[in-house]
Amino acid sequence: MGAHQLRIHRRAVRFRDGTDFGTGAVRLRPDEEARGRVEEVYGRARLATTGWPGRRAAHWAVRLAGHPHRRGGATSLRYAVREEAYGAVSGYALYRHTSVPDGSGGADPVVEVVVLAALSRPAYGRCGGSWRDRW
Repeated sequence: MGAHQLRIHRRAVRFRDGTDFGTGAVRLRPDEEARGRVEEVYGRARLATTGWPGRRAAHWAVRLAGHPHRRGGATSLRYAVREEAYGAVSGYALYRHTSVPDGSGGADPVVEVVVLAALSRPAYGRCGGSWRDRW
């Protein structure tokens, strides 16, 4: 596993009691519908977060392309977008499904969270849990 990867068994993932998930909902969206929303949230989040670089259209085209030969056998990206009750987008998680050898000749299912960005703590909580709930 790479430097920024963590393997956690799904059943071991828990949220702290009292976690505020807000009133928004996370919905899976197709690439063409989610792309602009992802760029918008990233742009707003980077203004409030130290170290997040600006992104040009070329970056997004490469980052979200999903070429099969670059996915290592994983699925194409899934776009989980958090939408507030009043319609604004406040976060997203981009992830894919894959599997890794379990050591006994089988394979364990894995969710690879590629990137998660949110504009509030409730949005982080809801987006962070979205991949787990859809696994």
